[in-house]
Order: sequence, then C-alpha cells, then structure tokens
Amino acid sequence: MLLMAGDFMYSFRFAGDPSFAPERDARDLARFAREALVDDVAVFIEPQDLSTGHMAPEELEPFAAWLERLAGALRPEGVTLSVNQWHTLMHCDLGQAMRPGQAFARMADAEGRAAQACVCPLDEAWQDYFCACFARMARLGPRFLWVEDDFRYHNHAPLSWGGCFCDAHIALYSRKAGKALGRAEFLAGVLAPGEPHPYRRIWLETCRETLEAVAEKLGRAVRRADPDAKVGLMSSAPYMHCAEGRRWGPLLEKLACGRAMADRVHLPAYAERVPSEYMRLFNMVSMQTRCFIPPETEVYPELENYPYSLFSKSRAFTRFQMLAAMPLNPDGLLMNLFDLNGNGVVHGEGFAGMLRGAKPFLSRMRDSGVFALPPQGVRVLCREDASATLRVGNSCADGGGSDAGDNGNGAGSGGENGSAGSYGGGMAASAGAGGNGWSDGNGESAGSDGFGGANSGGAVSVAGAAASASLDGLCPREVLFAGLLPAFGIPFAYEGGAPPAGGAVAVSGQALRGLGEAGARRLFEENFVLLDGEALATLIDMGLGALAGARRARWMRQNTGEFTFEQSAEWDGPQPRRASACLLFCDALRVEYEAGARVEALSWFYNAKRERVCPAQAVANGRALIFPFGSFGGPTDIPAMLLNPMRRDLLQEALAARGPAPVAFPMLEGAANLIPYAYRRGAEQFLYLVNAAGDPAEDPVLRLPAPPAGSARAGAASGSPGAAGEAPAPAGAAARAIASWAPEGFAPFEPCGGGRWRLRLTIPPMEAVLLSWSDA
Repeated sequence: MLLMAGDFMYSFRFAGDPSFAPERDARDLARFAREALVDDVAVFIEPQDLSTGHMAPEELEPFAAWLERLAGALRPEGVTLSVNQWHTLMHCDLGQAMRPGQAFARMADAEGRAAQACVCPLDEAWQDYFCACFARMARLGPRFLWVEDDFRYHNHAPLSWGGCFCDAHIALYSRKAGKALGRAEFLAGVLAPGEPHPYRRIWLETCRETLEAVAEKLGRAVRRADPDAKVGLMSSAPYMHCAEGRRWGPLLEKLACGRAMADRVHLPAYAERVPSEYMRLFNMVSMQTRCFIPPETEVYPELENYPYSLFSKSRAFTRFQMLAAMPLNPDGLLMNLFDLNGNGVVHGEGFAGMLRGAKPFLSRMRDSGVFALPPQGVRVLCREDASATLRVGNSCADGGGSDAGDNGNGAGSGGENGSAGSYGGGMAASAGAGGNGWSDGNGESAGSDGFGGANSGGAVSVAGAAASASLDGLCPREVLFAGLLPAFGIPFAYEGGAPPAGGAVAVSGQALRGLGEAGARRLFEENFVLLDGEALATLIDMGLGALAGARRARWMRQNTGEFTFEQSAEWDGPQPRRASACLLFCDALRVEYEAGARVEALSWFYNAKRERVCPAQAVANGRALIFPFGSFGGPTDIPAMLLNPMRRDLLQEALAARGPAPVAFPMLEGAANLIPYAYRRGAEQFLYLVNAAGDPAEDPVLRLPAPPAGSARAGAASGSPGAAGEAPAPAGAAARAIASWAPEGFAPFEPCGGGRWRLRLTIPPMEAVLLSWSDA
C-alpha cells in the first residue's frame, strides 16, 4: 500500500502511551491502516488527557523507543510515521506547572495574571527546549512533524483572552513606543476607537515577528536533525489569527525551512453539526484559510471527532466532511477519530469501512486537477492584515452608535412622485425640504425620512465612543457573503488582493479600509459591488458614500418595531414576496441616497402596521447592490432569519440582470443549501455540488452564462463513445457526472428558457458530485 504520487493521503492521528499496551498498539495500528487504506500515522506525544506539561528531555526517550516500534509495525504495510506533539506553548494549564529546572517565562494576560504552564514565546530558554524536543523526534525520520494550533497568543485558559502581557513583552512594547507603558495604557491604545493608534501596529508587529522568529528557529533545528522531515502547522480561525498580525506565507515558509510548506486547515465541526450550518462555517473559516496560505502549500485538513465516539460524530457526517473538503484542493486528510486517553483504535465503531469506501472518490477528485483551478464566482474581498486598518468600536460590529447627523424622528414631510419600487433624488425632484422623496408609489408620503431635522449632511457613525474591552475587537468581519452566497446557490471565491476588473465583488465588514480611497474608487469603477450594512457604513465613514449613491445612513435596531418585514418591489407568481425581519434577525441600515442617484429598490422594509419604512435591498447607479444588514453577533454569525428564499432570489436576479456585465459563472436557482463550487478550464465548465440539505436535491435548475454544447466532453461528438469502460455520451446537451454515491455517468440538460437549464440528476443528502460540460 505504498503511497503513489498523486494519491490522496489518509493520515490517522493516534493517541496511545508507551506505558499502556505497546504490543496491542502496534498490532491494531497495522490492522486499521490495512483496512482503512491509511497512508500515514501521526502519533501524539502526551495528548490532552495524558499531558503532564513540558516534558523533560529524558522523558522523551520512552516515547522515541515506542515510536520506533510502531514504525516497524507499519513499515510492511507501506505506511509512514509522523509525530504530533500535542502542545507547543500549552493549550491551557490543565493543572500542570513547570518541572524543576524549567524557568520558562509564563504567559500573562492584560490584567497581569500569569499562567502556570502556558509559556511566553519570547522566552529563549523555552525556545531552545522546544526546538530540542522537535529535533529529537526528527531524528526518528518521520514524514511530518506537526506544530499544534496553540502556537498562538489567544485562547490559553485560564488567561483572559490570552497574552502576552508579561513583563518582557511590556518592556518590548515600551521600547517600540519610546516610553514606559503599563498594561492598561498599552491595551487601551491597541483598542482605541477611530483611526488605529500606533500601539495597534506595535501589537500586531510584535506578535507576528515573535512567532515567525520561533518558527524559523524550529525549522532550522529540524532540518539539522533530518534533511527530509516536513514541519507542518495546524491553523485555526483566520479572523483570530488576523488579530495577532499573522502572515501565513512567511510563517509556513520558516517552519518548512526549505521543504514543502504544509498546513492542517481547521475544519469547523469537532462534533456533528447540521450539514447546512457546517458548510456555512466551512466556507467562512476553512476556505478563507486556504485563500491566505500560499497556493503551493500542501493542505491536509484536520478532521476531528470530539469528544469522541459515535455519540459525538457519525460515520456518515465524517464522510460528508471529507467530500465537502475537496474545494480546499487538499493533498489528504488528518483524522482524529478516537479518544486522546490511550484507548487506541476502536475497531467496533466501523470507521475503517467508511474510509476505504470514500478513498477512491477522493483520489479521483484530487487527480482531476479541477480544485487546483482558479475558482469562479462572486469575489469575496478579505485581507490577512485587516486588523491593522479596522476601526474598533465600530457601530456595526459592536452594536452601538447611530447616525452622525440628526438621529431624531423629525417631522419633515415626505416627497412625492416616486415610482413603485424606485427611490432616489433623481426620481423625486419635487421632494419637500424636509423629506427625501420616498414614496409608496401612490403619490402619498411614506412618513418622515427618519433622519429628522433639516437633513444636514453627515456620515454613519462607525467609531464608537469607547474602546472595546477585549482583543476580540481586532477580529475582522469580512466573510458574511462567503457563508451566505453558496447557501443561496451562488458560487464564490475569496479575493485577498485587488479584485480583477469586470466581475462581481462582495464586501462585508470594514474590508474597504484595506483598499484605501484609490482602491475603493477603482473597485466601483471596474466591478459590480455587493455591500452589506457595515461595508456601506464604512464607505460613508471614509467619505466615499457617493460611490454607492449614498449620502448618509443610520442603523435601525432589530426588534424595536421600526421594521418587522421586508417585501420585494415586484411579485411574480408563486415566489415568496416577503421575508421576516423580526426575531432571530439583525439590525438594518436606513440609507439616504444622494440627489441624482439612480436607485432601484428591489425590496422595502415595512413595520407591523403595514407601513412602508424605507428601501431595503437596492441597486445604486447600476454599480452597487446594497444588502443593508449588519450588527451580527460574531465574525462568522449569520442570523437564521437572514436565510430566506426571497433574499436568495433577489440576490441572484441582481447579479444576473442588473450588473454592468453578464455573470460568467453558473448559479443554482431555487435551491437551498446545495453548495456550488465553480471552475473553468478552457471551454470546459466544472461544477462541484455538495448537498448540505436534509432532502435530496432533485433536478436542479442552473442559470448558465452560455448554453452547454451537445456533448458531455469538449471535442467529443454527441452520442460518441467515451473512454474504455465508459458509457457513451447521450445525444443532446449533458453533463458528465462523477458522483460519490454512483458510477460515473451523464446527466442530461433540459432547457427552461431565459438561460436556465434543468439537470436531470438527484443528489442525495450529504453527498457530492462533480459535473463537467463544454459550452463551446
């Protein structure tokens, strides 16, 4: 079972102990590897339940002997051995303390409280110790040496948030600031509202430089011990690493020290979740990590099962995660299936058969090369240095603040002559001095403009009145559309730099700050831009609201009665016309558009009295789609009520019909949680569909930018035979379907009109299929 070039690697993470049952461990590992088609075993050193803290060098020797024994048992099976130290800095104290002679500096939080076992990465004594431990394991000739995700500053219980605010760090911050600093003063500067304080740069710079220095030292120590071993990193939530100033490329490169970079991308479901919820988090966390790490990095997503056994995760959901991971373009998977207490392999839970059955499909997907292609779809703007520019205390992010101008409910009279479904100064030239020209379409005022007074100009308040109390305030909120769009059947792709011209770009949070004024102007000149409420508030705060036709705006707070539902401006047949905006929802931005702006309201907010309040979703100047929702609970929060078929249909229609250029990628019409990933190679279009719904996806309808050709394969005549052993392609347009649950075949296209095509195919729940067809 030697791993061949191009094979999809299974690496099984094994937790045992040399003092328990080494003979059984060796026997069980060899059996499990053989039955599950495992290629590599990553053996834990003192994981979780068995962790005694920072082991003395002599304590490593029994582990080294045990690892050599396991390697000997695995070698005849063609299986390699890797080493997984369970901690670096220590995840948390776990009641442990330093051993005699370990005078390592301990991590401290912003209140000055020091941990007992979690160490400060600045400490050179710990650095030397840690590098020596890895070098000792490297001399065993492992395939990988894995650095755990506690190689970070946040999340080191019992510390508040994390560190490090030890005396050495405070002295370093002070030297960089050019003055003596206390913890409270430094933290207040890091989290100061408004324009980022210089202390923010010092924090991010110090975090980044320290971890990169340790990574470089570790990489060199391993390389001296073994010229071939690869050092890989487990990465966790990108938004939190952003708050630590992480630069993914340099960090991975320094760990690799001349070998291939490797990353264990976090899959956000340690225990079983509803599949649709899992996919939203996967797209908002795992896929963003893949965007930030260099494309040549070897990727081995971490598939966890915690707190272990079939009680926490079924084989079916585990398999679903494996299928869903393919858009990461992984080289394999690391799987943590059983307890971290030395139970070893639990054969009775039946994972071996599931893994064996899934591997051919995963290998076929990897070998196809499809997932190495540039993904198509709406470009979701994000930056790995977003924490350097965001404003802490943002009214959208923290739920505070309001309009910077007049915020009362003044009695200004509304305008007239607006047309149904339309809003804008250019369409309501006869608006009264106190109003904004909003009309219900019948020449009657819709009430006061909601801004009050004389409507003096202003910008929505983005900077709050006080600093955030936690470093969580540095976490960007740029991934809303990455979770929302694919759930709505719209492919997406992260864009970590300047987006290419001529497409659709989705912006949430404060991502526009990273572009600056020139970049923001270019973005709107060259693309069709989707803006959530916080993104529009940010644009106005930057003095650039006119790019989206907006003069000013203020937040309407959820569940205050100001708005309770959203209604589409047009109603065609049986499609849902209304979407709730009450309970399980979010705040919404009330926008005052500029006089002369061309604004088409796609939907309107209403209150419980059935009174029209203001435009909801709108297209401004043919360049910007306003999706005015915000004030979410966290960086990956999508309120349940936001997911609605009407909002899905409005977004799709805006992309397909109202942008300045036709959409160049397929979209799924009428689907819920059928997640699409789109790719193109020449004239060949690829679409990977993951069914995250509990129902079968029957005969999905695609909006296609170009009609499919008559053959399933580019260059093959309709009805011509395929390669040896394949069924002939049917006459008429069809897509080749490589499924995870059925033999390869063809799914016929049926035209539905208007660029829509029905695909005769049923995708079972928690299954996936790769479709391909030619459109030339």
